[in-house]
Amino acid sequence: MRTPLAAIRGYAQLATRHLGRGEAPDREALQRWLGDIDSSVDRLAHLVSELLDASLVRADRQVPLQVAEVLLGSVVGEVVDRHRQMSDGHRFSMEMAGEDPVGVWDAARLGRVLDNIIGNAVKFSPDGGEVRIRVGREGSRAFVSVTDQGIGIARADREHIFNPMVRGTNAGNVAGTGLGLAGSRRLLQMMGGSITVESRLGEGSTFTILLPLGSVAAEPAAAEAGKAEEASAL
Repeated sequence: MRTPLAAIRGYAQLATRHLGRGEAPDREALQRWLGDIDSSVDRLAHLVSELLDASLVRADRQVPLQVAEVLLGSVVGEVVDRHRQMSDGHRFSMEMAGEDPVGVWDAARLGRVLDNIIGNAVKFSPDGGEVRIRVGREGSRAFVSVTDQGIGIARADREHIFNPMVRGTNAGNVAGTGLGLAGSRRLLQMMGGSITVESRLGEGSTFTILLPLGSVAAEPAAAEAGKAEEASAL
């Protein structure tokens, strides 16, 4: 959390010094400073929300999901575009396999999960390379896969990286809270989904998210069908 706070303070102090000397920064510089402040505030808000959710999960309390009908590809596309604009040295490709999957999910928290996964793909690919994202359907579920060309994850670490405060042994000095993957898995579980990883050390990783398909209109029908089954059983 200190990193975005430092950026906010730094640019605010820079602008204050210019004003104190009676200097007006040029429009391009001012737009750049304000843009960096804005993105740092977004990052800080993301971290605060992540910590709040993590505290609820650790206290064994339910995270209050705000579910609605969501187009998965639209949510993924927004996250990919944001990382494409911020990234330096990484290429992003997004493939939609068929129609845009629809489900009843919490769009904001799903976006945060995707932001974590794609952000990790960038962070753990220090030499750049391509980050490939695929979106589609697999039977009764929707999927999102994120593949990078980064440092990979050791076999012994793969079963532990979804636990709170656990990071890969080869993470080195790459910044991270150790909460992102654990919180992401828990949020996906609350939406009826799951997350898995395949990786080869030194070659990269693929994280795959699976989510149940469905629509708001389908929920009442499913409930009525359940009642009918109970009645027939009686």
